[in-house]
Amino acid sequence: MRTSKGPRLKVLKAIEPNTGLRVAYAKKLGRALKDLSGELRKQALRCFKDGDPFMSRPDFMDMVAAEMRRLPESEELLARDAKPPELAQDAWLTQKQRNVLKACARAMIKYGLNAKTVSRWFCNKMLYQTTDDMFKALERAHVSKAILKQRWTVPYIKDRYIAPSTAQRLPEHIKWMTELITKMSATSCKKVQAELARALDQGQSYSQLKATLMGLENMDEERAARVARDQSCKLNQFIQQENARSLGIKEGIWIHVPGMFMSRETHIAMNRKKFDLSRGMYDDSEEAGGRFVMPGELPFCRCIYQAVIPEDLLE
Repeated sequence: MRTSKGPRLKVLKAIEPNTGLRVAYAKKLGRALKDLSGELRKQALRCFKDGDPFMSRPDFMDMVAAEMRRLPESEELLARDAKPPELAQDAWLTQKQRNVLKACARAMIKYGLNAKTVSRWFCNKMLYQTTDDMFKALERAHVSKAILKQRWTVPYIKDRYIAPSTAQRLPEHIKWMTELITKMSATSCKKVQAELARALDQGQSYSQLKATLMGLENMDEERAARVARDQSCKLNQFIQQENARSLGIKEGIWIHVPGMFMSRETHIAMNRKKFDLSRGMYDDSEEAGGRFVMPGELPFCRCIYQAVIPEDLLE
């Protein structure tokens, strides 16, 4: 490959996120959101039938958070229906309101556990798929197997290895992804709250509210697909960049991948340009805030890169 100026460069094939894995992740995340939303819709309809605006209160989510802290954690929560100690602030709640609060809190905790499981599954699968594709690409580029064996020392499956820095930083990504998709639960609750408040205010019928709430299910699936697309690219690029830097690869060629609906003008201009793999390329857009960014770093950025292979890595 030849850049706009300079000699011919030896580059690694650009590796895009695995589509099948992204779709599977979106389905798992979508199912978790669907289960959560189903319980929230159920409780909202229960409040509507009772003529009780309790769930639409501005402080409802704070009450749910407090209830979540009181309930048993992890698998213990799902295994038994433990009775938490009553709080003084519960005194004004009716039994029906307590039931709604506890049901929502349990649904939130279950979703949080699912989010952690799905994040760990996705990260491990992406690690295997991306590193395997990268290993094959390095072999085709005639990168020294001796150097690969020397630099990639952490085993992750069978006879495959990754860079120590990749293994060390992967838990950060699992935690970050878990926190991100856990926040989606609060968004789902707010949407249900808003529709319940609107229905009560406008005097809608039960069937009207039910139809509106059921429409939110499609929105949850769309959100899951968007998040899966964004996180697939981010994780794919992180794994490649860490593995490449561990080999002494210091430069890359930016590859602009058009977005579904639009492309960033600054990223279009970056296409096929060489950049320092330790800092990325300077993005002067308002969104980036005039800083250096890496491919896939900004929200919903689908850009990737090709590693420039130094001569001393070749067989």
